[in-house]
Amino acid sequence: AESTSSIGSSASLSTTTTPTVGTSRGPSPISLGSQDSLPVATVFTESVNAYFKGADPSKCIVKITGDMTMSFPSGIIKVFTSNPSPAVLSFRIRNTSKFEQILPNAQLVYSDPSQCDSNTKDFWMNMQTLTAYLKKLAEQNPSSSYYNVDIMKYQVQQIGITTWGLSSFYSDGVYLTEVVC
Repeated sequence: AESTSSIGSSASLSTTTTPTVGTSRGPSPISLGSQDSLPVATVFTESVNAYFKGADPSKCIVKITGDMTMSFPSGIIKVFTSNPSPAVLSFRIRNTSKFEQILPNAQLVYSDPSQCDSNTKDFWMNMQTLTAYLKKLAEQNPSSSYYNVDIMKYQVQQIGITTWGLSSFYSDGVYLTEVVC
């Protein structure tokens, strides 16, 4: 099934420094002046997986995991490489108290474990490593318009199991499976 909302998370992206002049040649063109902020055209994609174990709905075990990916337009590589110190990309995840485990991509994503707010977590991209990785992807597939970067995996704390169920049935010549709440 396709979901239009996230389980327990929301993310926002920002930059923390002002870049130098550069131009993107990808599908999302960027023209920058010396005092402009960096408008980054990127997409967060979140895939959520639910695992069910047990046939009895009152004893069913549910495990929910997720993966987050960022997609960058190919033109952003020139913007990142034209500046020796590109603006640091950062994002925030809210409702982190609902997560059992958060595993950022250790090579690309940093986080401060001493953050005071136990329900919010801020992350920063390692821009040198990100730029090198995007350049590598561009060399491997130079005709691609966008490049995907896995940034983290997570697991949600076990939730009210009795409110979830899995129903499989045969209807009009088709086998159907659905989550019942």
